[in-house]
Amino acid sequence: MAALIRFSYGRLELFEMVVNAVHKAAPDATIAFNTRPEDTAEAAARTLTPS
Repeated sequence: MAALIRFSYGRLELFEMVVNAVHKAAPDATIAFNTRPEDTAEAAARTLTPS
């Protein structure tokens, strides 16, 4: 979801709105950010806690 928003010029405010909406709707949700598709699993692993 974020790649189209984050990397579009002038879309930072929209990105912030989306992240804040997700946080408001699901305050216990973990939000992870990757830098490229290849590190998506690594980004998710950083935020997941073992059960």
